[in-house]
Amino acid sequence: MTMASNGGLPFKVGQQAELITFEEGFRGAWFRCKIHDIRFQGDQTECLLEFFDFPDEDGYIDAQRESRTMLMLRPSFPPFYHQSQLPGSFPESDVVAIVHDTWKVGDLVDWSFDGCYWSGAITDVLEHGKVKVKLHEPPAGEGKSYDAFVKDLRPSLRWFPEQGWTEPITEHCARWFDHLVEEFPDMLVCAQHESVAAMYAEVW
Repeated sequence: MTMASNGGLPFKVGQQAELITFEEGFRGAWFRCKIHDIRFQGDQTECLLEFFDFPDEDGYIDAQRESRTMLMLRPSFPPFYHQSQLPGSFPESDVVAIVHDTWKVGDLVDWSFDGCYWSGAITDVLEHGKVKVKLHEPPAGEGKSYDAFVKDLRPSLRWFPEQGWTEPITEHCARWFDHLVEEFPDMLVCAQHESVAAMYAEVW
């Protein structure tokens, strides 16, 4: 496998990833994909992608926006669990997200619908296992509101090549940890931030 190091972007051929698009109608949506090739065109890092949920769509995609200030591609979303549903052992992963049992108004989420994940915020908690999700305003999103089942939600996380996965700046709806040992609850936790580790200790 070839590691793409141009521009410090740590992608490799064969890696599963997610791509965000700002095409009208799908702005702010994340698509699951697999990297089949990487090539460099000047200061651009282009990846040949296979989309799992849209098999007819393929081609080379620039990993960054034209402004060169935002990544369009990131690794696959890490495993996440609700606090009351933690497994006895965790999958092999550098990062695991632990989410509050109950989604709250203001939580930033990704909503799985129509083969992709739409980023937005919860604006209301409804009955029958549903919430109302408001997608981010243009140009970051489509700006519309939808009723969504909570089973189709995941926490919104950000990813940076230097920092890895981090939570959004606004609502604290998830905690994630590096190097989780497999046995729970007697596991050792190495958090990305000491304050996060302290909050985790308070919960348990």
